[in-house]
Amino acid sequence: GFLASSEQIDHCLEFFEAFPDALKVVDPVMGDGGRTYSLFTDALACKMKKLVTVADVITPNLTECCILCDVDYCEFIKNADKPDFMDKIAELGKNLLNRYGVKIVIITGIEHKDIDGTMYVQNLIASKDEVFSVSCKKIGGNYSGTGDLFASVMFSGLLRGDTLRDTVSLAVKFIETSLRDTVALGIDRNEGIEFEKHLKILL
Repeated sequence: GFLASSEQIDHCLEFFEAFPDALKVVDPVMGDGGRTYSLFTDALACKMKKLVTVADVITPNLTECCILCDVDYCEFIKNADKPDFMDKIAELGKNLLNRYGVKIVIITGIEHKDIDGTMYVQNLIASKDEVFSVSCKKIGGNYSGTGDLFASVMFSGLLRGDTLRDTVSLAVKFIETSLRDTVALGIDRNEGIEFEKHLKILL
C-alpha cells in the first residue's frame, strides 16, 4: 500500500535493518499515469528513494520509474509510439539498477498498442544478468490492487527459488486470469479484482 508519511518509511527502514538477510521487495507507490498521488510530497519522494536503496527488488510503474530517475514523464512518454520505446524504458531500468544498487527492477503496467490496434500491458524486467519483458492483452480498465497482487506473487516466487522469468510470467498469468473474471462479473474498478478462485495457479 501507499506509505503516506516519512515516519512510515522510517519504520520500514528500521525493519529492513533489523533483518538484513531478508528478501526486500519495495513497490515505490508515488503516482500513475504521469501524476503523483495527492499525499505525495518532495520530502516523501526523498524518503522513498532512500527506501529503494536498501531494496533487493523494486516494482515501480513508469511514472514512479521517471520520478526515481529524475526524468520528466511528459517528455519521456512522447516517445511511446516509437519502435525503440521499450529500449528507452530498458535504459531507465538499468539506470535504477546502477543508481540505487537494487538487484532486480520490474517496471510494471507499460501500455502500448500493437500494429493492429490491440492494447497490451507490458512489464519490463532488468537485472545485472538480463533484460526482458512479459506482456499480456489489456483487459478492462485500471483496477485497484493489481500492483499489490503482482508484488506479492513476485515476492513468493522468488522466495521459493523460482527463476525470475518464471516468477514474472506466473504473476502476469495470475492477474490476467483474475481480470477476465472481474470484467465478466462487472466488478467496479475500485473494489479490486476477483482473484481468490485462481489462487491454485500459484501452487
